[in-house]
Amino acid sequence: MGAHAQNKIAAPMKDVNQVVDNTLDSLNVARSARPVSGSSRKGDNPVLFLVGNSTMRTGTLGNGNNGQWGWGYFEHEYFDENKITVENHALGGTSSRTFYNRLWPDVLKGVRKGDWVIIELGHNDNGPYDSGRARASIPGIGKDSLNVTIKETGAKETVYTYGEYMRRFIHDVKKKGAHPILMSLTPRNAWEDADSTIITRVNQTFGLWAKQVAKKARVPFIDLNDISARKFEKFGKEKVKYMFYLDRIHTSAFGARVNAESAAEGIRNYKGLELARYLKPVSYTHLRAHETGRNLVCRLLLEKKKSTSPRDRQKSRMPSSACKHIYTSPNPRNKQTPRQMY
Repeated sequence: MGAHAQNKIAAPMKDVNQVVDNTLDSLNVARSARPVSGSSRKGDNPVLFLVGNSTMRTGTLGNGNNGQWGWGYFEHEYFDENKITVENHALGGTSSRTFYNRLWPDVLKGVRKGDWVIIELGHNDNGPYDSGRARASIPGIGKDSLNVTIKETGAKETVYTYGEYMRRFIHDVKKKGAHPILMSLTPRNAWEDADSTIITRVNQTFGLWAKQVAKKARVPFIDLNDISARKFEKFGKEKVKYMFYLDRIHTSAFGARVNAESAAEGIRNYKGLELARYLKPVSYTHLRAHETGRNLVCRLLLEKKKSTSPRDRQKSRMPSSACKHIYTSPNPRNKQTPRQMY
């Protein structure tokens, strides 16, 4: 095993998940179950491609038949499918390295100019470099590389850093004339403190590295990890248990919907991000999962005002100060208050 780098190669990341995910080992079945890239396209409309692991699409079929759900299954509900379609190309067990090498070429075939690609990978970038599942990337964003021979098969491969795989995804998407977006990892059911009030973040590892790469490449970075973690912290430890199923990383339908909503929320709130134009307006079916009390009342009233006549709107008007913290415009540059909007 020879290293091609100026410095000694860092040890791979520790597997903190401690779960066995066999999806990647069934590639032939998985390829037949996943969508043909670009097949959902309607006319000349763009497609939003989702690239990720089992937190985005669980199991080979990705339909929750094992009790676990990925957020990519629900993401299409947040977009106007008369304007854009969403394809979930994620596969459980994949890392940035294995997805790029094994699955990405087929996904890339369907990407066209004007499309969008969300990449959320890193949960599986751990374990040995050259044996077993051999899916670890080198930690960090450097230019280090490592030549390995896979012990079980004798296959030779060059392993790169996590950041380098992200750069290659970005380069390939841009070359097609499409728009890449990097997202940080979904949060685990892991807490920093004894009182279980602070969810463990990835802002010193994969989240930080994705953010650094995105900044350098001038592409959007959405901190999905932090958006969902803040919601989990409001839920509290006991409620968060219902967000996961069987382990501390794979979500139930509840948790998957929270992450799907967080992804849409991050897109909506990212300044100047054109993808937000394709989101549906916030509606009854997509109320924020954590909203209660004044926030929930405000948003319901805003929806009611949209569907009523100007005369009825005046009857139901609330003081703008009561709801000025709620904005429903999909345009993040629109800073109008509800009173100004109606």
